[in-house]
Amino acid sequence: MSDAAEKFIAAAVTPLRENAEMQTTAERELRGMMEGREISAEVVEEAGRQVGPRRRWGRPVVGVMLAVSLLLGGVQVFRLVQQRELIRAFLDLEYPAEFPESFAKRNATAGQLLLIADDTGALLASDPDNAAYLADHCRFLLTQGRKELHAGLLKTAGEIDPENGYFLYLAANQAAKKCVKSIPGPRRKKGEPLPIEQWKIEDEARFEEALSLLKKAVALPKWESYRGEIAQARFEALESPRDLVDGMGKALLQSRLDRRPIDSTSYVIAAKAEQCGLNGDREGLRELALIWEALARRQLELARPGLLDGLFIGGDIVFPISNLRDAASKLGESELEARFRRLREAYDHLSRQRRESPAGEARNDTIEHRGAYLAAVAPLESFGPSDAPAIQDEELKPGRLADYALMDSWLALTGWVMLGLASLTIALYRFRGGLFARKMSCVLSGLIRPGDHAWIFAGGILFPMVCLLLLSRLTDLGCRQWNGGLHGMAVPVGQFLATLLIIMGLPILIARRQLRKRAGFLGLCETKSWAGWLAVPMGIAAIVIYGLSIPAFDPKTGAPDGLINAADFIDLDITEAEGLPRTLLFTATGGVAAGLIWLIGAGMRALFSSHARLLERCVLSRVVIPAYLGGMVLMATMAMLHHAEERYWVKQDRWMAVSAETAPRGSHEHWLATSYFERLREALDGRIETR
Repeated sequence: MSDAAEKFIAAAVTPLRENAEMQTTAERELRGMMEGREISAEVVEEAGRQVGPRRRWGRPVVGVMLAVSLLLGGVQVFRLVQQRELIRAFLDLEYPAEFPESFAKRNATAGQLLLIADDTGALLASDPDNAAYLADHCRFLLTQGRKELHAGLLKTAGEIDPENGYFLYLAANQAAKKCVKSIPGPRRKKGEPLPIEQWKIEDEARFEEALSLLKKAVALPKWESYRGEIAQARFEALESPRDLVDGMGKALLQSRLDRRPIDSTSYVIAAKAEQCGLNGDREGLRELALIWEALARRQLELARPGLLDGLFIGGDIVFPISNLRDAASKLGESELEARFRRLREAYDHLSRQRRESPAGEARNDTIEHRGAYLAAVAPLESFGPSDAPAIQDEELKPGRLADYALMDSWLALTGWVMLGLASLTIALYRFRGGLFARKMSCVLSGLIRPGDHAWIFAGGILFPMVCLLLLSRLTDLGCRQWNGGLHGMAVPVGQFLATLLIIMGLPILIARRQLRKRAGFLGLCETKSWAGWLAVPMGIAAIVIYGLSIPAFDPKTGAPDGLINAADFIDLDITEAEGLPRTLLFTATGGVAAGLIWLIGAGMRALFSSHARLLERCVLSRVVIPAYLGGMVLMATMAMLHHAEERYWVKQDRWMAVSAETAPRGSHEHWLATSYFERLREALDGRIETR
């Protein structure tokens, strides 16, 4: 052998001098690896210098990267663990099992803590003379199905708020529960009008008590439910939303605590109207009509604008009208009959207008396609005014992009975990080869220079992630112009998984290339991994194809203007999609699967590696670990940046944002409900044209 080769061997076995037997074995192995190969003297001389005295910065740098990645990723994981119940509720669209105590603002008073603790009894006990707390406690008792309001509560209401008819209304509502029963009528044929309800009085005493309490309630000059005051105080007790999940949880908490008992007095009014008609009681019917109208106006005045309130109150107002009109017809009260007929026509017109509103359908369609996930779950634009302006994309963009930022942060943490598991697996792999392979791989890994490590990280991990970020944010292939619910986030998830497989495989391929360049004279990595280099472009193609799975529409005209000329949105469920979208989905998923199969195959080959290839793969495992740890730092950093991005868009969102004026509803729902209540008042006042 040449002098350069002898010097290299001497330098390579020097770290093993404490074990003479292993040093001899290493010298023999190196000679065997170099025998019969064309060796460049310059390459071998440089290799000899690289495997000389070990550099002292390698392990500290790796340790720092590991510590930093665990710290950054651990902070994000801890945040998710804290929000686990809220995340489950967010995905299932239901109330969480419990709300975290951290919802309250830091300087919250004891009273504010009770406001959000769902304990109205303790809240009332903290201030027994507070009429708002008393009203909230009464609503809690009614919604919990209590048989009756405690007599002491009504007495207290009479003392601290004597002119407020709302408490008597709550008592009437309680008395009305199940005191009357609807008698089933004959089966209605298709196209026939709805029959007028017939009633049976189950409890005469409670029936009369409910009517008496209603009469007293509407006669009092003041009606105040204090729902708005309580909702505003509860909102002010909460910390500002930190992110999308936190904001959703606080909105759910406020919605859950804003109780509205189901009204049963409309059944009593309907049954009383029927009774008046059967008994010929004209005076009773006139008095009942006045009670009904006063109650309807009081309910519309009391309502905290929200669409659920609008639906309930609209139903409560409309429900007795048919019985009132029928009784007026039987008693010859023509004016009353004509009034109730016009009212019924007006409210039926409102109902038809809501169901058949082209403007509402167009706005709903825009929200379903462009809005945030929660906004598109149940778009309610049909409740808005018919002359409402078209929704602009800029109004919906913050909420939509907050959804994507949330998913991006979750995916980045997934990548952090996967790279961590891969790093652990590769670090443990060195023990697969025994003591000799472990020691020699440590020596030979020194052939890789700092620039090589930078190239492996930059080309194998950083570059693919930067390309994904640019593609998803600067082109339509990220599909971020569409509501994430349209594809169930399949596009960003599929694109990220494809990228993750690339950044787990590409560093290995680049490391093999650099190792062949630095240690080719030893026969290390002399064969090229054609399967690996084929899997990488297949992963890239999968990223692009996932982005083509949704047709690109012109946001101004709504006309198809994309690479897929489809008129309707597709279902990205791979089992339900048809035609070209199905082909694209199968193709993209196949590209991801190809990368996964190659990685699993490479791992299995390494696990059952022959003795001749064991040293090579042990060296390769040491070379790849710094890049993977760097990837962990990158993923944890990206999770933090995406979370910051999510918080930014949450602050920019005005569509679903809850404020003190609109609590517990979002600003847009508040606007819709306000408009709807105004039309309910117009119908009651006879200001709606039905023809």
